Amino acid sequence: DAKYNLIYDVVTDEKKIALTFDDWGTDYTVTKILDILAQYDVKATFFLRAKGTEANPNLARAMVEEGHDVANHTYTHPVITTLTPEQLQEDVVKAHQVITEAIQQKPTMLFRPPTGEIDDKSAKIVSAIGYPEIALYDVTTFDWDIRNSAEDIVNKIMEKTENGSVILLHMLDDIH
Repeated sequence: DAKYNLIYDVVTDEKKIALTFDDWGTDYTVTKILDILAQYDVKATFFLRAKGTEANPNLARAMVEEGHDVANHTYTHPVITTLTPEQLQEDVVKAHQVITEAIQQKPTMLFRPPTGEIDDKSAKIVSAIGYPEIALYDVTTFDWDIRNSAEDIVNKIMEKTENGSVILLHMLDDIH
């Protein structure tokens, strides 16, 4: 019966948003994103698919060194509502361990479920593991779909974003 908090956005009158990136990509893709964020002095939260982090921990370390938050997006990227409690616990804990080792510090204690799918049972399990703050989003652009152009993605963000919005983007290769 662990308590949890699903965060879709933040209530504020200020013109502030949260920019978030999920999953993992190659050096080229992730470095390009980091360079653009640095160019505009923008900080983001990266929800890492830890299996990718394990293969290239230097990229995760670079995120932290540039002042970004790094958080948990599981190890294998499963739809968590399809897992047994033991499988879910194992995947989230392994991700936490891999990310912690990669960045040499405790990650930001936020969890984002792959595909955004979560139910009461899985949320309680994730909270009991140590992640009571479950970060979702109120703006998604389906940027992972190669059919969406960069212009489509920008237009959707501009159309849907309000003060306090949490924007979901991905750091996958071969997308716009």
